[in-house]
Amino acid sequence: MGIETNRIETEFILKSVLDKVIPVTIQMKKKNIAGKITGYNLEKNVTIELSEEDRQLFSQDDKIAVYFSYFSHVMNFSVKIIEIKDNQILISYPVKIYKNLSRKYVRVVPPKNSKIVFNMKGEKFQLDFPKTEEYNAVDYPEFNTEEFPINNITQLINDFRKKILESVSVVNIITYRKQKPESIEEKLLAVSGKVLYIPSVTKDLPQLLEIENIPILTIDTIDSYIPDVQKLLSSSNAEKSLKGIHSELYCPILYLEYVVGHIQLQNKGIKQTKIKPDILEYTYQFSKILAFSLKVSGYFSQGKMEVQEKYENTIIDISASGLLFGSNSKKLEKSIFLYSDIKIDLTLDQKVIPIVSRVMRKFKNGDTVFFGLIFLEIDPKDFEYLFSFVYERPITDDDIEKWEGGSSPPQVNINQ
Repeated sequence: MGIETNRIETEFILKSVLDKVIPVTIQMKKKNIAGKITGYNLEKNVTIELSEEDRQLFSQDDKIAVYFSYFSHVMNFSVKIIEIKDNQILISYPVKIYKNLSRKYVRVVPPKNSKIVFNMKGEKFQLDFPKTEEYNAVDYPEFNTEEFPINNITQLINDFRKKILESVSVVNIITYRKQKPESIEEKLLAVSGKVLYIPSVTKDLPQLLEIENIPILTIDTIDSYIPDVQKLLSSSNAEKSLKGIHSELYCPILYLEYVVGHIQLQNKGIKQTKIKPDILEYTYQFSKILAFSLKVSGYFSQGKMEVQEKYENTIIDISASGLLFGSNSKKLEKSIFLYSDIKIDLTLDQKVIPIVSRVMRKFKNGDTVFFGLIFLEIDPKDFEYLFSFVYERPITDDDIEKWEGGSSPPQVNINQ
């Protein structure tokens, strides 16, 4: 896979390509088109000059991939066409350039009528709990479990309560099997699946609070879940203040996509201090351990079914040796790991090609998780079709022998 440049490197490379008049190749619609960069506006746009004939091939908003050789290193970036004028195209400024590309086949914008579909074995649950977009795979806890007896729920809860009461006034652990969400805070947890952290009942929620891997509600996000929720929450906080409550924390207990309960902490009376962020982190960790303990105890066994779940995703770019796709599924994010092997069905026009693939890259941008796959096992005839469909040229004997990085494909280990 390629190495991403940072902002300063990107600017330096673009300036060198411009100053040294290094030719670039634009890949779009199965065509390779020659051009040269004639100017750029830092972090806004780049101008590429083309021949009059080639300029006719482009339209505004087309997505293109640009390749060039920089001191014997092949580099590329993907952008969108902003404007077309005379014999030039104005493209968006590349956020990153990929250098030291190891793949033997050029990765291109996916052809129309292409998609990736795959199935994964798993357990599906039909449970009578609130559903949310957040997802907890409920795997064996990553945290130090020596102090958490996961096979004894009563002791687990008692130990947590004893430890946490050293720092807060009140601890409540509530499940939704018999009791359903009632208060505005509980309803907000049930619909969002996120932590509600109230450092002070007399102030607004934090505008921005980032603690690694913990989804936390902020003043900017709560309105998307319940109408007039800020007004309702302010009214609730005013009542708490009259009762001597100073700070609160509501942490959902997530089992898969279900909110099965919550943990509530309070500081009140003589403890007129905010609940500290380290207590928030500890409580969140405990919520995942509690969910795992409930699973081990068979708490959710009545709703369990074995299923094959189907996922259909958008291809970002593709080559004869791999592809990149994106997904907004939190469940998929938690279920597919780096270097795991998955079987996919790659649809190209009307043809479906089964391929065994390995996840070689996984990264997140906003709410979307991206997965970079290398193709490991594919029928030779399907490979020929894939190659000609992507590059619109016949495959050669030399092409058939090539794999990602020029090496032999690694051994396959399918766990799905």
